[in-house]
Amino acid sequence: MNKFIASVLLLISVQCQAAWQLNSDHSILSFMSTKNGDIMEVHEFDRFTASIDTQGKAKLDIDLSSVNTGIEVRDKRMRDLLFNTTEFSKATIIVDINNTYIDGLKIGQTQELDLDAELQLHGQTDTINTPVSVTRTAKDKLLVVNLLPVIIDADDYELLSGVAKLQEIAGLKSISGKVPVNFILSFTR
Repeated sequence: MNKFIASVLLLISVQCQAAWQLNSDHSILSFMSTKNGDIMEVHEFDRFTASIDTQGKAKLDIDLSSVNTGIEVRDKRMRDLLFNTTEFSKATIIVDINNTYIDGLKIGQTQELDLDAELQLHGQTDTINTPVSVTRTAKDKLLVVNLLPVIIDADDYELLSGVAKLQEIAGLKSISGKVPVNFILSFTR
């Protein structure tokens, strides 16, 4: 093997090692719904992927068909009536993180960051803001946790008609169009 090819392979290897991948077994993405004014329930998405590339660009893809409310008929209604997963199968969040913050963390050290992210949901794109805590838990492990819930407004993503359909079919007085979202994301390099 010539030196040029060996150098290219080494560079690719180093870049691949520097990228962070989500450990989904140790990650949670949850949201809360509020119905009839004061009944709150916690739900999750079971399938999502995420990575942080060598330039610090983080991307989270959420499989909307994996919504898990604990009630199968409600999951189906949310997939069909709210998210319309046949047309909009996923939500995507993209954010630039300065790798200097990540690379400079020592094991056990935490850095708080205020992040603006782009959320693509239901054919709409908007900016969301969230303060997060980034902790290096091991040489090759990061934990990213939101410090405050991210409030998603259904109106910003043209989801209010879906909320109204869910309210009608369930015979509810109300379902809030504002949804708090929380996450714990574990990354491995």
